[in-house]
Amino acid sequence: MVCLGCLALAAVAGCADEEGADIVAHVGSLEITAEDFRAAVEKIGGKEAAVADLDYPERLAVLDALIAARLLILEAEKRGIDQNADIVGQLLPLERKLLKQALYERDVWPLATVSDSALQVSYAESGSGEELHVAHILVRTGEEAEQILGLLAAGTSFEELVRERSKHIDSVQMGGSMSFLRKTQLLPEIADAVWAGPLGELHPEPIRTRMGYHVVKLIERRWRSLAEQSAALTARLQRLEKSRVDALFKDRLRSDYELTWHPQTAVNMARLEDRIPGDGILYSWLGGSLDVATYVKRAQNPRAVSDDTAHTRSLAEGLAFDVVIAIEARKRRYDQLDEVRNKLGQLRLQLLSDALFEAEIGDPTAAEMSDFHRANQDTYIGDRRITIREILVDDQALADSLFDRISAGEEMSELARRYTVRTDLRKTGGLWEEVARSDPRGSKIYRIALDSEGLQKPLKVPGGYSVFEVLEKHPGLRLSLEEVEEQLKEDLATLAMDRFIGDLRKRHAQRIRIHEEALRRVE
Repeated sequence: MVCLGCLALAAVAGCADEEGADIVAHVGSLEITAEDFRAAVEKIGGKEAAVADLDYPERLAVLDALIAARLLILEAEKRGIDQNADIVGQLLPLERKLLKQALYERDVWPLATVSDSALQVSYAESGSGEELHVAHILVRTGEEAEQILGLLAAGTSFEELVRERSKHIDSVQMGGSMSFLRKTQLLPEIADAVWAGPLGELHPEPIRTRMGYHVVKLIERRWRSLAEQSAALTARLQRLEKSRVDALFKDRLRSDYELTWHPQTAVNMARLEDRIPGDGILYSWLGGSLDVATYVKRAQNPRAVSDDTAHTRSLAEGLAFDVVIAIEARKRRYDQLDEVRNKLGQLRLQLLSDALFEAEIGDPTAAEMSDFHRANQDTYIGDRRITIREILVDDQALADSLFDRISAGEEMSELARRYTVRTDLRKTGGLWEEVARSDPRGSKIYRIALDSEGLQKPLKVPGGYSVFEVLEKHPGLRLSLEEVEEQLKEDLATLAMDRFIGDLRKRHAQRIRIHEEALRRVE
């Protein structure tokens, strides 16, 4: 399916806006208001874009995208595509999601308040401001953890063992560090073992948790005031309060709408498995119900049908509440909110555009792609290839020192062999022959090197601090058809859609009216 993002930017929810709003253009019976125009300018140019800065030709260019969007709507409605069951079916889940979000933001979440007394209690329970900075090496077995303790006792670097042995991916790049944590943020087994321990020392035994076995080092201890911890503690309490008010709200809906669970249907599902009855009712409420067929279709969960009826109930209840909450939101007229209508309008336009594209154009043939690639080879060029020499270290002060030593004339390759923590670059003296934009280790370095020359000041990157020198830059290579196949399809689709919209402009030329003075007045 082709992504027509440029047109989706220009989408709006409906044909009418606030009474008395300036109309800058008509496309048939569809209006383009000043507010539509301002929204399009912001979406295309960013939040800093100002309508007042646009001259008339630039305003026409923005309006052109809005007109194209409405031409697609006119054509889709003319063909009846807007009534397609698939399109209506794809809009419904988004509408429910938007309605739920609007209702919760206005009527439910404001009830989730945190009092000063609750904040003080949480502060005391989490250690009265005490935080520990710990580092760990996570392994699968106790025997492996004991072996690591032995290697550390023999003088092996903790950071080196973290890189080579730890299974905790999130902390490996930080030398095993878990930063400063409150007592309630640590795994209970670790907190109990090391909380009162001496600084700078390893815990003498592996600590077993549900994740595996941890070799733990206590690095630092600090105390923070209630004011310093207030934001984090408040966020945690608000999450708990949201859970509480959500439960109360759903209890009220359950009563008001007589939401009822039908357990026998779930039992029948578990028994039959391969021949699920489609007409059984799992949940019912005033004016509606959730049958098995709808449940299986909407659940989109590999375990939607299982012998665990509690799991089935949990999934089905969530789906039932989605419908009931949407009904409640419509009662409160939240379906008339601009934020709801606009987002639905954007998706509607995208779906209509895609459907029209499939009907009119379809995917390009292999011959068309080959011809287009041959005619535009200089457009499809790969990333520039960059060679650097780099030293990666854990400590910023060390990185600064190395930068000064290299600037003073010391041989960088020798320093790299001694200090870099990238084991694969030690033998090459830090020589990194091809830094790739797509490599998480080097993407930030690539971006800096692309516009730089020579030795660079220490740069914070995943894994530590990088001191690197840009050695060579080579032009990107022409990419083969296979390498740019998806981009070719997208480019050909854009050209085809431009031609299609051009044809629509000709066919509907008499129905397009631009109100020049209103367009000039928009600020």
